[in-house]
Amino acid sequence: MISESFVKEYASKNQIDPFSALREYLQIVFLNALYESEEALKVDFKGGTCLRIMYNSPRFSEDLDFNCSLSKPVLGNLIESAVLRASKDVPGVYLRNIESLAGISKKIYLKTPLAPMPLTIKLDFSFGEKSLRVLQKTIATELPVQSYSIVRVISKEEILAEKIRTIFQRTKGRDIYDIWYLLNSRILIDKDLVNEKLKMIGKKFDLEEFTDKVASLDKTQIEKDLIKFLPRNQRAVVGKLQELTPGLVNIL
Repeated sequence: MISESFVKEYASKNQIDPFSALREYLQIVFLNALYESEEALKVDFKGGTCLRIMYNSPRFSEDLDFNCSLSKPVLGNLIESAVLRASKDVPGVYLRNIESLAGISKKIYLKTPLAPMPLTIKLDFSFGEKSLRVLQKTIATELPVQSYSIVRVISKEEILAEKIRTIFQRTKGRDIYDIWYLLNSRILIDKDLVNEKLKMIGKKFDLEEFTDKVASLDKTQIEKDLIKFLPRNQRAVVGKLQELTPGLVNIL
């Protein structure tokens, strides 16, 4: 188990709170445990936490999101086995089911002296979406975790396409930030890929509608949703995201 002093040192170095640093440690331990199993070859890591852990985004994150082609019983056993293996490195970690309209959702819990409430990580597994561009990577981290498992991850381009689709479904500060981060990193928009993702919600990409969606979110809400997940040296961009992001989409 990671020491409290190391958590605080890592948090200080990354200009984030210790609770978020400990959550990232537990996320990585769980991912390593999950991908030890052969069944995980049908589970693809995606989303904002994937950007952080696998692609070095500055933004810390809460949930672990996956595309999955396993049966629900096999996936359930896989998750329980992974949490059991993770508990060898993180004693006291436990799992609970949560209701989900589609797919499987669970929550990992860990009591910690860093906060009065347990640390939680939501696990979301989607059965309705096929990954289109999958890579295999190991986790590189400064945290004291043996990163030995091969993790199946969707590409940055596919994450970008899914994040753009998300803007047409909901508008959250963290999604706008992730789009800005990817575009600012010169990840090109694959319009065919974006439209393939948008098919699932019966839409086609429209720049004007995208710009309106981004502009419609209150700046206070963007800050409230996003600021706690960003290192202090990254927070200055928050107030400019609504202006910067549509411009990058238009250019690229």
